[in-house]
Amino acid sequence: SDMDGPSDSCAVCNTGAAALLTINVEKTPFSYFLNKILKQELGFNEPILTLEDNFIECLSEWDDPTEKAAAEKLLPKTLAELKINDEASIAVTDETQDSELTILITHSAEMDPASENPYTLKRQSSEAKRRQAAPAQSEQEAAAA
Repeated sequence: SDMDGPSDSCAVCNTGAAALLTINVEKTPFSYFLNKILKQELGFNEPILTLEDNFIECLSEWDDPTEKAAAEKLLPKTLAELKINDEASIAVTDETQDSELTILITHSAEMDPASENPYTLKRQSSEAKRRQAAPAQSEQEAAAA
């Protein structure tokens, strides 16, 4: 199999950074995903999630009490109830930090937010992907020589 460079059509290659999240979408509440993973683990302040046509703002200060109430209603819902399912791709941006990350979701029934095995998160940057690709090519060249 040939290792090609980053593809122009690949969203992950183009956004720069991606994280692979394996989680139980049926058991994990959105509040856990927001506070534990997005804020604590990934360091977002006010993440804005875009999931296909679904748009979720997680601001710390709301000007509009109706929007605030609507956002708070999402917290106890499970990821699956918010259409964050297996193979979902979520674009997360944060205007307070000018940061952007794509999170690729894999559902696992083995994971449980109440257990010692709540989720696994692997970060990849486009740099890391290029570094991983490089040694394989030189080994192939060495084998051919």
